[in-house]
Amino acid sequence: MKKYLSFERRLPGGFQKIYFFKNGFGASVVKMEDAPGLDVAILKGNIKRYSIIETPDYYLTDKELESLLKKLKTH
Repeated sequence: MKKYLSFERRLPGGFQKIYFFKNGFGASVVKMEDAPGLDVAILKGNIKRYSIIETPDYYLTDKELESLLKKLKTH
């Protein structure tokens, strides 16, 4: 997943990673220490300006995130 990473920052009790691809799709991933998984928002735009186009109502595993990033990259 690191190969897709565009931006990363620490948050109190966790971190956020933002991924973007040349086709304009991306994902914001937040992991908090007490969360059961990764909280994800699907993005459209670029690192400077983007819109949230979908937020799943469940947490993802690392494996599910990898699969989602591959799909977004080839969308």
